[in-house]
Amino acid sequence: ERLFIGRSTLSRAFSKATGISIHDYLQSVRLKQACAMLENTEMSNEEIALACGIKDLTTFYNTFKRKYGVTPLKYKKSLSSAGVCNNENPTKNIVAEINISVQNGRAKEAAALTVMAIEEGIPPEKILSEGLISAMDSVGERFKANQIFVLEVLMVAKAMNASLEHIRPLMGNVGSTKSGKVCIGTVRGDLHDIGKNLVKIMMEGRGIEVIDLGVDVAPERFIETAIAENCKIICLSALLTTTMPVMEEVVKAAEAAGIRDKVKIMIGGAPVSQEYCDKIGADCYTVDAASAAEAALHFCRA
Repeated sequence: ERLFIGRSTLSRAFSKATGISIHDYLQSVRLKQACAMLENTEMSNEEIALACGIKDLTTFYNTFKRKYGVTPLKYKKSLSSAGVCNNENPTKNIVAEINISVQNGRAKEAAALTVMAIEEGIPPEKILSEGLISAMDSVGERFKANQIFVLEVLMVAKAMNASLEHIRPLMGNVGSTKSGKVCIGTVRGDLHDIGKNLVKIMMEGRGIEVIDLGVDVAPERFIETAIAENCKIICLSALLTTTMPVMEEVVKAAEAAGIRDKVKIMIGGAPVSQEYCDKIGADCYTVDAASAAEAALHFCRA
C-alpha cells in the first residue's frame, strides 16, 4: 500500500530528523553537483544551472555565492590556480552568458550578470565589446535573414540597455569610446518611427552614438544638430511618399550650410530606393536596419 503524507508533514519530519529543511538540503545537493561540474567539465554556467535543476542563471550565481562566499567564476579561478582545471580564459563564460542573455532579450538576467562581471573585475570595455556589441552583431545578422522580428529586436535592445546602465558609470565619458556620432530622425510631416527606432538600436549596438531627433523633424534641425554635435552622419527616415521630398531639402540645406563635404547623409524607409538616393544626391540607402548600421560604421571609421 502507498503511504500518503502531506507535504508540510513530510517537511517537518525531515527537518526533525536531519536538522535542515528539505529545501535547504536539495539546494545543498544541487550546489555540490554544480561544484563538481565546475571542477570536472567545461560546461557554461547556464548549462550547469540547468543540469542542477536551478531555475535560472541569476539564482544560480546568488545561491552559490551565499553558500560558498564566492561566485562560480571565482570558484573556477581558484581551481585553475590550484591546477585542478585548465580553463584558459575563466572570464569568458560570464561575458558569453551576458551575450546570450542580451540576444535572448532577458533584461533582468543581463543586468544581474553584468553586475557580477563587474564584481569579478572584468573590464567594462570587455563586457561592452564581447558581451553587448557582439550580441547586437549577431542579432543584426539574424534580423537581416528574417530569423527574428521587430518585437524581439526591441526586447534585445531593452536587455542591452539594462546591461549598459551598469557599465556606463565605469567608462567615464561613454561617448569617447564610441565609433562616431550620428543624428537620426523621421522627416518633417511624417510621424512614423518604428523603422527609425530599429536603425537607432542597431547603430547603438555597433558602438555608434546616436542622437534621436524623433519624428516630424524639419531640415534645419538636422543641420543644426549635425553642426552642434559634430555628427559624421545624418540619417533620414520616411514612410510616406509625400514626405520623401523633405530628404532632398535636407541635402540642399547641408550644402547651403557648407557641411556637405563633412557629413554623410543616409536615407531609408519603405518608399525609398537606391534610385531616389542617387536622384537627390544622398550618400547611402539601405534596405534594412542592420545594413544601415553596417554602412554607418563604415562611414564613421572612414
